[in-house]
Amino acid sequence: MAAPTTVRPTGDLGLLLPADWWVVPLTDRRAMRRSLAALADRQFGRPDRPVPLKHQTRQALERTAETAAAAGGRILAISLMTVRERPLTITLTTFRQPPPSRVAGPSRLERVAERLRAGAAEGTEVLLGEGPAGPVLRTVTVERGPAELGAQDIDQLVVRYLVDVGDRQGHFEAVFASPHVELREGLLDLYDTLVASVGHVPSPDDPHEGPQAPGAGGAA
Repeated sequence: MAAPTTVRPTGDLGLLLPADWWVVPLTDRRAMRRSLAALADRQFGRPDRPVPLKHQTRQALERTAETAAAAGGRILAISLMTVRERPLTITLTTFRQPPPSRVAGPSRLERVAERLRAGAAEGTEVLLGEGPAGPVLRTVTVERGPAELGAQDIDQLVVRYLVDVGDRQGHFEAVFASPHVELREGLLDLYDTLVASVGHVPSPDDPHEGPQAPGAGGAA
């Protein structure tokens, strides 16, 4: 798996992603549609690609993005990485949770962890730790894929992170989903590395859409 090389802001926070990920902004509907159209062109734009497949893929991506945006998502990032010439399918959706009514802090994440452990389904892993930006809560589950994508019979490894960055503006949330359940340990290592990079960055005037050149260090 490629090392993370590119800084991509998510609202007022930044996150390192490998350069071969596609980032779709969710807070601007027009920018979202442009980004998804460009991704469909990139993936299926060749003359030998069936047009219906391209159209179906774009529709599925739009449904995914619309659902994430309706839930308050900031960005949807899609892995274009490959392992041994096979696609490594991963999606990442980021959120900024509303500030709590009380002062945020490690104790609040501890309470969230306790509540999750008490109601967790069998096999759910709940881990509370400390990251570079502050306390981090990670939950790992295996769930069925979304029905709107026809994946309701496919298991997905779903990993959710809550990060308290200490600015009292609410927790940063990152949700990773992948059908590669068999790659659990490797994916967790990758996700932990990416989430460890969360931090404040300046918001760009002209946000970048799609992937960047490796090492560009620019905005997405």
